[in-house]
Amino acid sequence: MNVYGERKESPEKRIKDKDKHRSTFYYLHTDMEWGNAHNYHICLDSGELGIERCTDIIASLY
Repeated sequence: MNVYGERKESPEKRIKDKDKHRSTFYYLHTDMEWGNAHNYHICLDSGELGIERCTDIIASLY
């Protein structure tokens, strides 16, 4: 909320709204489903792996 200047009222709803906009934008420009892992070359769960581990994985692929 602090980084993007969001209001504190209902942050969950605001996140859902932003995700809906992202999904629509992605579909309009790619004709593919946003969030479907099959549409990406690599998918990493940074919540599970951590940012540093994800960085290491991406760097090793490069």
